[in-house]
Amino acid sequence: MRLNSGPKIREQNARQKFVRRGLMGATALSMLSMGAPAMAQDAPGPDASAQGAPVQDTPAEGAPAQDIIVTASRVNRTGFTAPTPTTVLNATELQRRAPNNVSEVLNELPSFRGGSSPNNQSLSLSLSGQTYLDLRGIGNQRTLVLVNGRRVTPSSLAGQVDVNVIPSSLVENIEIVTGGASASWGSDAVAGVANIILKKKVQGVEASAQYGISERGDSENYTFSGAAGTGFMGGRGHITIGGEYSRDKGIGYEGVLKRQDWIKNRGAVANGACATNGLPCTIYTEDLQYADQAPGGLINRPVLLGGAANAAADAATTLAFNNSGLRGTTFNADGSTGRLQYGQVFGGFMIGGGQPGNNPVAYQPYRAPVERWNVLARLDFEVTDGLNFNIEASDAHSTAEYVAVPPRDTSLVARVDNPFLPASVRATMLSFGLNAVIMGRDGYDLDGNIENIERVRSANHNQRITVGLDGELGIGNWKWDAYYQYGRNTVDETRSGNNRIMAKYRQAIDVVAGPNGPICRSTLTNPADGCVPFNMFGVGAPSAAALAYTTGVGKLDSKYIQQVASASVTGDLFNLPAGPISAALGAEYRKERANQVVDAVSQAFGFEFANQQPLKGGFSVKEAFGELVLPILKDSRFGRAMDLQLAGRYTDYSTSGSVATWKAGLTWDVNDQFKLRGAVSRDIRAGNINELFTLQAASPFQPVDRVLNIPTGPISSIAGGNPNLDPERATTFTVGMVLRPEWLPGFRFSVDYFNISIDDVIARVDGQTIINRCAEGLTEYCNQIDRNPDRSLRQVRSPFLNLNSFQTNGLDFEMVYARPAAFLPWGGDFVLRALATYTNELSTTDPVTTIDRAGQLGSAFGGANVPHWLGSATLTYNLKNFSTSLQGRYIDGGNIDILAIPGTRTSANIYTVPAKTIWSLAVSYDIVNSGGRKVQIFGNINNLFDSNPPFPLQPSSALTGPYYDGIGRAFRFGIRVKG
Repeated sequence: MRLNSGPKIREQNARQKFVRRGLMGATALSMLSMGAPAMAQDAPGPDASAQGAPVQDTPAEGAPAQDIIVTASRVNRTGFTAPTPTTVLNATELQRRAPNNVSEVLNELPSFRGGSSPNNQSLSLSLSGQTYLDLRGIGNQRTLVLVNGRRVTPSSLAGQVDVNVIPSSLVENIEIVTGGASASWGSDAVAGVANIILKKKVQGVEASAQYGISERGDSENYTFSGAAGTGFMGGRGHITIGGEYSRDKGIGYEGVLKRQDWIKNRGAVANGACATNGLPCTIYTEDLQYADQAPGGLINRPVLLGGAANAAADAATTLAFNNSGLRGTTFNADGSTGRLQYGQVFGGFMIGGGQPGNNPVAYQPYRAPVERWNVLARLDFEVTDGLNFNIEASDAHSTAEYVAVPPRDTSLVARVDNPFLPASVRATMLSFGLNAVIMGRDGYDLDGNIENIERVRSANHNQRITVGLDGELGIGNWKWDAYYQYGRNTVDETRSGNNRIMAKYRQAIDVVAGPNGPICRSTLTNPADGCVPFNMFGVGAPSAAALAYTTGVGKLDSKYIQQVASASVTGDLFNLPAGPISAALGAEYRKERANQVVDAVSQAFGFEFANQQPLKGGFSVKEAFGELVLPILKDSRFGRAMDLQLAGRYTDYSTSGSVATWKAGLTWDVNDQFKLRGAVSRDIRAGNINELFTLQAASPFQPVDRVLNIPTGPISSIAGGNPNLDPERATTFTVGMVLRPEWLPGFRFSVDYFNISIDDVIARVDGQTIINRCAEGLTEYCNQIDRNPDRSLRQVRSPFLNLNSFQTNGLDFEMVYARPAAFLPWGGDFVLRALATYTNELSTTDPVTTIDRAGQLGSAFGGANVPHWLGSATLTYNLKNFSTSLQGRYIDGGNIDILAIPGTRTSANIYTVPAKTIWSLAVSYDIVNSGGRKVQIFGNINNLFDSNPPFPLQPSSALTGPYYDGIGRAFRFGIRVKG
């Protein structure tokens, strides 16, 4: 289903956008117009990367001063530099940050956007304990994760890969390709690729242990990791093994109380009367409280009949209720009543008031505690001089357990004949002729403790085994490689505690007097229904039997299996005047299947939240690919070197058929100091198993029929997968330059422009939106609506469809400057590395609107958070056995909500968020460093100056990051040994 775009909504007018894009394009073109005469031709200076951190296509810190083989291409060619920007993180940089997991460091890179972290809390997606990478902010399902150039078994039904399944002790470096790479690596490489390169031949033993804690005494964590390896049979064989254990205790509700110096119950309220009361339509504030619910219950309003025929009766009821003084009545744990002190009320919320502990902040999920371990072993064996065998196996497990948002009732009916109703309230209702009132109520009734509401436990188990052969073909420098991989991921999730079954709950709260005490009203007509009456008046008032009757355990078990068989050859075809033509050819077969089973209540949409559905399905993929690198120039008057890279891939999906992807890239070394590069590619993302095969299931909802403008009752919304999805199709363009001036030894700088446009984006639209879009004349949406013979609504289908389009463009910068500290009498050396990304546009176009979210940092009502500027700079000083580094991360200021416009229904009291810089300090000292033995102690201070997230950002997003640090100043220290 493809739809045309409609009117556009922008944060700036069209003229400003045109000018901004024009300047971006002019910058990119000016890079290509720069010629050789402007650059000096003397011999190059020392390689900065040999002394410090890399600049995109440069070697890792401490590596030889030569070009590396990067993930942007499958072609193995010494001296080839990829046309696609590539950032490299090596093991030294990972160790310097002393992270609990690899993702902590990756998410600090400006090219990555805020997404999941192991401490994220998810009620319905089995994501806790996982980390999925999101390049460019266009979705983590569009970033491909590889290990040694091979796919990794997905950790979710949506196909994402948890990067923490790999032991950090075995990571050699991580290559991040920030550009389309589907022609080289297949589906999902739309935004780019993160390729984790492992140490293949560890010698001896390496181990580390570290402990961390926040200044406030929480977020306690510790990690133990190690690696060992040895050769055998005279070096023909080698075995390597590594593992890691980590535990993060997270932050609970008490941690929020410790951070009230900045949290201050922040929140946002919608001012529905903004057209008449002179206040903005959205108000960001501190001291936000609920005005329509309270622990134990709060009486809000009378029960009205509704409709024109009952207008007079409803007016009389409203008058009686107002005169009764019942509004604001609260119910205490001992059975007595109290009064709510109202603040400034806006709908269901108020600013200020008498229950400061009862607010949205108090019920936000915080950092989930996570426990995980992983192990990986690899055996390499040289069978003959030209034949090598390898086998690799990994096993990883993570467990997260956390408290979910409690149930929140705002429309409970308290009837006068309910025997649990306090006598004083019943007497008042009778005296004013009120048969029932509406009340709101908090839902943490297991023992009145907010930490014991709904508890969710998610366990994820990922296993993988790979068997491979590689060798030489005996023809020139041609080599071959083949492998088979089998992987399995299982998820076991349970939701317990106050996990309400809504049909039983509604039944249990409607209580009447029975012959032997309170009974459910339903029991009067069905004595065998088993209903247990629920006392909703007062915290802890419900009996244990009532809680057991109205709650249940939700359960999910899923299994994902991936099999991959791949073979490829690489080598030189023949020589051109500028050098040999290098090539890579190969084929790959991949099969993925999944099965998910859930409990019967969830399948019937019986729980209040997180009614996950069964799934069963799979697909297979056949692929053939090829790449060429053609040298155009070599040491000519037009430049030192020029290479053309061509790549193509033919893919045949069992679900969506065949599709071709391609890439063309060019690098031009104008001289030893200046290089230009550019690439254009067609990339794809095929629908994942969740999008294709989630079973169709009906859930009730009551829509507004805006097509016929007639009343409607509850109907069914049919949601599920769609096996007929087409792949998303993306076009990516990058162009940039690398500068290495000989007059500034040790300095390298690069800048690259990127532009990614994605069509046929897979998305799902809710039932009411489908009805609204049909009313707007979009017939494609009308096709998703079924009507009865009288034209009334019968059901709405809401499957995944190829609906939207994405567009993002901007600039990437990277700089490294490494110099000896000659001005210091004791010597040493400095390395400065800086990375920055400017996102000019990140827009989503649906059939009606285009919304550009670039520059948004915290809308209370949805949308991505994508600062225009993100930057990171690290200054490192090394002196013999001592090393220290200072890192600053810059988050640009921006709009809170890109759609907020003064003087309209989207107006707000605050429109912008200030910029922030977060500093961290690392120190290490080698106690022993000789003879192949090393003992190092280290320490880190994260968020050195205890910088808090800016107002009005709410703590839920701040504490789970990764842009801002809501934990505060935190310390880590540990020891590393090698021998």
